[in-house]
Amino acid sequence: MRPLLVRLHRWLGVATALFLFVSGLTGAIIAWDHELDAALNPSFFHARTTGPALSSLELARLVEAADPRIEVTYLPLGVEAGHALQMMVQPRTDPATGQP
Repeated sequence: MRPLLVRLHRWLGVATALFLFVSGLTGAIIAWDHELDAALNPSFFHARTTGPALSSLELARLVEAADPRIEVTYLPLGVEAGHALQMMVQPRTDPATGQP
């Protein structure tokens, strides 16, 4: 009986260690998602303009004014120099129908 329990303990320990290793690895990748995305897709982050830099809030107002069907729902206030500003938008809700 003891050899069976030792073998069971060993394989359960290996399975637990494998799970913890994968969890730690994916957690580390998630912690560096912005840097990894910038390394894999540099064209998404490079600002292609020669004009003056606008504040995040001013850019959000311009985006919402350009298309009144959307609203800005996420906007980082800290912008890195030379990088494009990434914001999240979603459709506005029509007050008459309650639909986007």
